[in-house]
Amino acid sequence: YLAKDSYYESVTFLFDKYANPLKVTGKTTSLKYSKLKKKAQVIKPAKLYKFKNKGKGKLSYAKVSGNKKIIVNKKTGKKVLKNIEWIARPLGNDSLVCFSSDKKRGYFNAKNGKVVVEPKYEHAWIFSDGLGAVEEDGRIKFLDSMGKVVIDNGMKYDGASDGYVFHGGYIAVCAEASEKYGLMDKTGNMVLPLEYDYIDIANNLENWRVRKDKQWAVYDKNMNQILPFIDGCVYITDSSIDVTMSDHTMRKYDFDGNLLNDFYISETHHLTYDTGEVYY
Repeated sequence: YLAKDSYYESVTFLFDKYANPLKVTGKTTSLKYSKLKKKAQVIKPAKLYKFKNKGKGKLSYAKVSGNKKIIVNKKTGKKVLKNIEWIARPLGNDSLVCFSSDKKRGYFNAKNGKVVVEPKYEHAWIFSDGLGAVEEDGRIKFLDSMGKVVIDNGMKYDGASDGYVFHGGYIAVCAEASEKYGLMDKTGNMVLPLEYDYIDIANNLENWRVRKDKQWAVYDKNMNQILPFIDGCVYITDSSIDVTMSDHTMRKYDFDGNLLNDFYISETHHLTYDTGEVYY
C-alpha cells in the first residue's frame, strides 16, 4: 500500500520475467507515489537483487538491501551465505575466499560456498600459495586450505605492514625488534635471515632483490644469488637487471648475472644555458 494524501490506495506490482535464477518470493519494495504513472507497474526482480558475476565459478556475489551481501548459487538460485560485508578473492588457483561478517573475518570455499573458517578474526588476508594469514592475540598465524594452523612461530602483527601474503613460495617478514627483513618459506623456515633493510619480488615472481646498507643483490626463485651485493641501485625489468652505480654510470645484466653492458645510456636530455645574447 502506498500513501496518497490522507488515505491509502492499493497498487498492483507485476513482476516481469527476468533472466535471474533467484526466485523472488515474499519480498517487498517501495516507491514514492509521485513516481507511479499508473496503478499497475512492472518492477523487475533486479531492483531487489543485483548480481555481481565475478569469475567462472558457480557462485555469484549478490547485493541486497543495506550494506549486507549474500553468496548465491547461480545455477539453483539458492542462498549459500548471508550477512556478508565484503569478500576478497584469493590469488592464483587457491579456492578459499576471505570474507567479513559482523566485522570479523573468515574463509569460505569458492566452489561450494561452505564456510571453512568461521568469521572470528580481527584481521585475515587473502589466500596465496595454499596459505592464508590471520592475526590472533597480536600474532600472525598461517592456515592451510582446511583451516588448520600450519605456521605459528610467534610472528608479531605489524599494522604498518603491506600484508602477509606469499609470493612464489616465500613471504618477506620483519624482525620484531630490529626492523630488519628476511624471507620465510611455506614451512616457516627462514631462507634469508632477518638482516636486510628491504626485500621485494619482481619479474613475474622469478626474482627477489634485497638491500643491505647501501648494497643490493638479486636472488632467483630457488634462492640462488645471481647478482652479488653491489654498490648502486638495482632495478629489475622484464628483460634485464639494471644497476645505477654509485658514480651514476649504468650497467645491464641478464638473469644469470652475466654483464651485458658496463656503460649504457637510458635517456638523453637537451643541455640549455644562458648565453647573454638576444636575437630578434
